[in-house]
Amino acid sequence: MRGDMVVAIGTIKGAFLLRGGTVEGPLFKGERVSAFSIDTRSDPCRMIAGATSDWWGAALRTSDDGGRTWGDPEKRALRFPTETGAALGQVWQLQPSTPEAPDTIFAGVEPAALFRSDDRGVTWSLVQSLWDHPHRAQWQPGFGGLGLHTILVDPRDPERLLVAISAG
Repeated sequence: MRGDMVVAIGTIKGAFLLRGGTVEGPLFKGERVSAFSIDTRSDPCRMIAGATSDWWGAALRTSDDGGRTWGDPEKRALRFPTETGAALGQVWQLQPSTPEAPDTIFAGVEPAALFRSDDRGVTWSLVQSLWDHPHRAQWQPGFGGLGLHTILVDPRDPERLLVAISAG
């Protein structure tokens, strides 16, 4: 896939890939795809899609062959710890870290929270410092819900992030 131009489009009816003048899809028929990432930091490149099914809920799907085949998660790796009492509503953002942290990916979700994976998206952990923020109880949903929708990784320090939450 390196060198190819690929455009990933998520919709409420699945995802589409535009590649070399062709349209592939829909992928994940009947699922809302609100987050898509093409991680080019390693070979093979990894595509990750955040898809939400009305029946099965939110899940991450991965492809290591340019989107030709997709893993169907046997278990939901991206989920809130039981003690939080929260349930994953939707994945809003998937953001690879810097080249210095080639296995690290961040996920912004609804309800507003940040998750981190240090194994290319196989396992995920809740970033507890944001979840325990002292003003969290005062956060209210915006038009799209109470979601963490933007993640910016500082290119000089991959441990420093700027995030945006749809909250008023």
